[in-house]
Amino acid sequence: MPAVRVLAVLLLTVLAAACDQAAAPTGPSTGESEAALPEAGCDAERAQWGIGETASEELLERLRFDAGADLARYLRPGQAVTLEYHHARLNAELDEEGVVVALRCG
Repeated sequence: MPAVRVLAVLLLTVLAAACDQAAAPTGPSTGESEAALPEAGCDAERAQWGIGETASEELLERLRFDAGADLARYLRPGQAVTLEYHHARLNAELDEEGVVVALRCG
């Protein structure tokens, strides 16, 4: 009977170790908490040079690239737009003449 107890303890120890291993985070550790890591995506501050420029497809692509955004769009006055937040999208707001007046992410 003692051998059965030893086997049961060993089995429980192995199962407990397997559960701990499954709950452990995977991937390289940098020593920083996830909350401290910067969010990948758009940084509109890096594209502020575009304010005052006239809208064009080339300008929008340059602004998107400089902001590090995955997507970019122009927002014209009175235009209906989707309101969902997308952290990696650059929004370039235009005035009535098609000039960039503001840049923001979302």
